[in-house]
Amino acid sequence: MIQKVISHIQRDGLLSFIKQVFKFVKNKIFLYQDYYIFQKTFDELKELKIKIKDFNLRVVSTEEELHNLLKEGFNISSPFSAEDFEKKISQGQILFCVFVGKDLAHTSWVVTSNNIKIHPPLNINYQKEAFIHYCITASEYRGIELYPYTLSKIFEFLKRKNLSKAKLTILKDNTPSIKGATKVGCEVCGEGTFLKLFLLKFWKEQPKKNIKR
Repeated sequence: MIQKVISHIQRDGLLSFIKQVFKFVKNKIFLYQDYYIFQKTFDELKELKIKIKDFNLRVVSTEEELHNLLKEGFNISSPFSAEDFEKKISQGQILFCVFVGKDLAHTSWVVTSNNIKIHPPLNINYQKEAFIHYCITASEYRGIELYPYTLSKIFEFLKRKNLSKAKLTILKDNTPSIKGATKVGCEVCGEGTFLKLFLLKFWKEQPKKNIKR
């Protein structure tokens, strides 16, 4: 933990670290989030190409596969964490990750079981659907469509698993992610609001037909 703090300060500066601490504490007390709920059915999938050549997409579903990545020399560093990856994988989540050279450029996580707690707590029928979350692109690799490319590969993977649909939630003010999801055919199927006040948590979602514009 101490090493993470030192690395953050060295990389982004003390002021950035203080802001992150303040944001963390604030979110522990109060959090209000408005989401679009997107879905993608797998009846028609788009093939998407990205603008770089030296990249490598890996699918990781076991701790052994993660350890093998590290042994191969692939670099997992901030904003990503190998320890966090290991925790999620041990829960049964599936990691889709894109490396540029040996550097980790993008991650997306897939949930296929209701045994895993998700945020926000979207209503998912895991017999037919999967949930995609924690889609993060490292800042130096944004703008080259790694996110929609990874989504397209996730859809292909889930279709081969005989699932028919994927859902994901995107904050309403996250324009780049909205554009990325739309690029691969995701459509808004509803909206949701998450509220946390101290230990109390509330989630309300409504289908698209009930949304007032």
